[in-house]
Amino acid sequence: SGGLLVAVRPEAEEEFLEIGRRHGLELASLGELGEPNREHLVRVVD
Repeated sequence: SGGLLVAVRPEAEEEFLEIGRRHGLELASLGELGEPNREHLVRVVD
């Protein structure tokens, strides 16, 4: 219950995930921000 969505620059992703691991957090990257698109608010990519 209750998650936290955090935006991190691609070049800082590994460092951010490592900091989380050191604090006992199970973090995962789940996507990326893209250019605004009037056609779709959210795009799911496998």
